Amino acid sequence: MGTGIAAALFYVLVSYAQVVGYGLDHVQALGRASAPLDELSTRFISGTFAGSLDFAVATSALACAIGSLSAAARMLYALSRAGLAPSLAEVDAKHGTPARSIVVMGVVNLACLFLWGAQSGAATYSGNIVTIGTLALILVYVSVTGAQAIDALRLRRPVWTIIGSLGAVLLLWPLWNSLYPAPPWPENVWPYVVAAWLVLGVLIVFLRPSSTLFDFIPPRLTAD
Repeated sequence: MGTGIAAALFYVLVSYAQVVGYGLDHVQALGRASAPLDELSTRFISGTFAGSLDFAVATSALACAIGSLSAAARMLYALSRAGLAPSLAEVDAKHGTPARSIVVMGVVNLACLFLWGAQSGAATYSGNIVTIGTLALILVYVSVTGAQAIDALRLRRPVWTIIGSLGAVLLLWPLWNSLYPAPPWPENVWPYVVAAWLVLGVLIVFLRPSSTLFDFIPPRLTAD
């Protein structure tokens, strides 16, 4: 809880500093800047301080990439173990890690980086990937908070029912703002990419009746 609050306050402070640094009359310049903190540091402090910020950002980005790769690989491993792709469910005997799933996810990410990112540029590619991921995560969070509300309602826990319902409703606001007004090409395509990804997931579940993917659903929900 403390980490969440501290992170939120930090982001608000940094965002405020960027707006003030550029000035209210130059907000559009802030929106176009590829490295706003670098520009502000060079302008108001020094190039050395800007370089240290760039190094911190690069380190953070690398840590985020490693963490995301690990999470994606372990999710692929869990799904593969449930019947999606048994060959990817093996664990490395020496390191105890889902090595095959890590290799698959690493190859997919590198292919996207070199085939897509190299053509669109770092900033555009990053923005596109973040948009797709954010839209998908909003739907995940809506589903989780909605499930919490339904489960709490069944257990007659009114406080948690209200909290879960409010969480789902509040998340619909950023989702709506991401879809309307429709962004220009090619940003308007990403919602359809997320929808196609969801449809693909549903098809995999129903077209592989031998899998045990539904075993991840709690028994109480399955019985209903």
